Amino acid sequence: MKKLLGIVVLGLLCCGTANAKDESVSGNEMMKTLGTEKNYVYKYSFYNKINFLKKDPTTFKKLTFKGEKIINNVSKVEKYSDVSFGKTKTFKSFKFLAEYEDNITLELFIEHNIANAGDNKICDWVVNDAYPDILKEFPKDKKYFYVVKGDDGRCEYGHGQDKKSGFSDCEKIRKAEGINGKCKLFAIGKKIILEKKDKKLKKAEKEAEKAALYYSHMFGQLPHFLKIYTKKLYIHKDIGKDDGTWWTIHGLPEIHINESNCDAQRKRKFKIYYSHCTKVMIHESAHIFEQNTKLISRSKWNKAKKLDKNLYCSKYSKFDFHEDFAESVTCWMGVRYLSNKMKKSNVKKIEQYIPNRLKFLDEMNFNMHPYK
Repeated sequence: MKKLLGIVVLGLLCCGTANAKDESVSGNEMMKTLGTEKNYVYKYSFYNKINFLKKDPTTFKKLTFKGEKIINNVSKVEKYSDVSFGKTKTFKSFKFLAEYEDNITLELFIEHNIANAGDNKICDWVVNDAYPDILKEFPKDKKYFYVVKGDDGRCEYGHGQDKKSGFSDCEKIRKAEGINGKCKLFAIGKKIILEKKDKKLKKAEKEAEKAALYYSHMFGQLPHFLKIYTKKLYIHKDIGKDDGTWWTIHGLPEIHINESNCDAQRKRKFKIYYSHCTKVMIHESAHIFEQNTKLISRSKWNKAKKLDKNLYCSKYSKFDFHEDFAESVTCWMGVRYLSNKMKKSNVKKIEQYIPNRLKFLDEMNFNMHPYK
């Protein structure tokens, strides 16, 4: 079973991690295991502080819709306690491609719950030619007009005086032509039935595009060195069951997002949620950077931590090396590039608590564009 590293969002974005060998615990229970010693600055990095704004610079340039995509065996985590179980699901989505400066691209998969969405796109010749011809040929009849679209994209149709005869005619032709698909009622006379489902699909596409633009813009605000290793975002639809968990899968260049908290910000435009969601994206991208490169020496990092006398930027950093790195990257970005948006006392405290880890990150000479 693959190791899962997740950042848990509970209400106002909390944090947690688990792997396949851990017993399943809640985010709050996990935090209790980190002890009561106050050797950290924040409970979570920049908790409840507005540091990132939507108007800040982004390298995002263009978003392109790539159609519908159904993906099997996609990681499923609705609650923090699911992180270690390796659950999967069939992921019905709209796919988008985001383009950024420096030829960076990102695939976004926005989950939808429109049943059989792709089946409703019938071949143009059936809709524009065959159906109108039947109406002209039988102007006084309310023909039950059925259509079928096969897995290979081929279409056919059938019609009859009632539901049964129309379906039978379509099925007869479908079988004769060897089309692998299901005959569906397209229209009764001049009343189009299937189009109503298409309208739902189009509405869902528009909503998906809004979400894709939101996260594409946010991703463009990450520093260059974090963007180049993250290749995919999976946006899991908010159906009222999740606790807002974000997670990565060890060794894969993808971030999974349960949208509940960020969805609330996106629709209501709460600045604090945008800032939180951006910070979580930085945290998760830092996991991907650390896991998919050999640039971070764990021994050197632990040496820096020891020199820092085991003080931390956040309580969550205490969980393990991976979370310490991801949280420290977020804090480092704060004191080096966003200090004007932080309390001076907190900037000073972070510099006092983790000076050697800050120095470690300084000496990496990361490409921080668009930060200056």
